Amino acid sequence: MGLFLTRTFAAGRWTEHASASDAFLTVDLHDSDIATITYAPAPTSRGLVYLGFQPRDYFEDPKASSDVDLDEQAAGLAAWAQGVTGAKVESTSIRPLLADAEVEDPLDDFVEETTARLLTLLGLPPPPLSERQAWSATAQVPLLVLEVERRCARGRRVRRYGKGVDSPGERAFAELRRKVDTHGWAIRHVLGYSSAAPFSYTVGLTARGWNELLITGLPAGVADVFIRNAVDEQESRGPFQAGDRTDALTESGSVVFIRVEDLRGLTAAERMLVDFEALQLVWPDSNDNFPWDMRYRNPPEAQPLMGSAPGPNHAS
Repeated sequence: MGLFLTRTFAAGRWTEHASASDAFLTVDLHDSDIATITYAPAPTSRGLVYLGFQPRDYFEDPKASSDVDLDEQAAGLAAWAQGVTGAKVESTSIRPLLADAEVEDPLDDFVEETTARLLTLLGLPPPPLSERQAWSATAQVPLLVLEVERRCARGRRVRRYGKGVDSPGERAFAELRRKVDTHGWAIRHVLGYSSAAPFSYTVGLTARGWNELLITGLPAGVADVFIRNAVDEQESRGPFQAGDRTDALTESGSVVFIRVEDLRGLTAAERMLVDFEALQLVWPDSNDNFPWDMRYRNPPEAQPLMGSAPGPNHAS
């Protein structure tokens, strides 16, 4: 499994949370294949570039990402660096690192390497990682150190397109199946695009007699932590049920479980499991209000609910 990581640089430091600052840069790594870089201030209404692959090519879905003016964004990143970190870098040095449309082979085997190069040009230190990860002392790129599976840097990839080669979607599904066969379960992360929120879900917990787990509206790295903590908690306390509320998964608040009523978006689980049920982990806003509460502050599209809100007396 590749690296999933979301970090934001603002006010002179890296954090794991989004920033309300006028000047920020967020790095969102997806399975060591795609890095989504968002930043402000930007030359247009939104600063956005991709490293590795553009999502629309990787997922073979034209709706998965919008058109990006790479020359304009390279100039925007150069201006951002000069204004925020004081680094002086030419846009022509940044432009080759950005993912072109319809690229067949990325610049580096691991998008972490490309990300590290970009951060260096922008005058940024590498972001801090979790205890499951470590930075390479030589290249300053993140490497998973506790994964059961390691992938060789040069042997990891084959060409993703061309006659007789599986599509990225089919290759991702085959890798997911292998992980389920090896470990009993796995997590599928689906990138958000346009107005659609990202979501993540498990495949394989059904074999334990449990519900599959789903969470929406969070970057892959954050969602991964929530889901893995939920699985660990179920191993010690037993399976969660619809309506349960717990604060054992994160220090930042509690989550509530609701029954997923529409399973059609969980395509990998549908293909692999056929018959299954799922619970959605619903997270609160910054004031600990949930989407069904009157004082909930986030817009509905920030965390789509895939089932009905619990009754007024949901468990705690």
